[in-house]
Amino acid sequence: MKQRLTRLAKLYGVLWVLTTASFWPFYQNSQMALFHIILIQYIAFPAVTFLLSILIGREPLPVRYLCLVPVCFSLAHMLCTLLTLSLSQYLLAGVASVPELPEFLAVVLLSGAGLLLGRLLGWLCRKLRAK
Repeated sequence: MKQRLTRLAKLYGVLWVLTTASFWPFYQNSQMALFHIILIQYIAFPAVTFLLSILIGREPLPVRYLCLVPVCFSLAHMLCTLLTLSLSQYLLAGVASVPELPEFLAVVLLSGAGLLLGRLLGWLCRKLRAK
């Protein structure tokens, strides 16, 4: 179990670094930068967050650890936004946009839903194996 969670964390970290770094070759082209923001931060990251939350939820972890997962995913999403969109706006226009509370809560809710679904799937799998 611990090894599987470690692999999932490393996978997410590698994806996070690669996608954050892949923004910078295109930041001066506004269309490509916007395409990257929409594709990565508003489609791919939420999908990966939801899927990894399901996989983490299937593991028999204590609730005190599961409560940290949505917050960590949300902080990672906000940091990615700060290191891409906000920083590029500051460099190009001198004005930075900061991620707001609704964005933080949206990722927390998405990850929480994935954890609940994963918990349900894990419970069903264990129940079916017991029969």
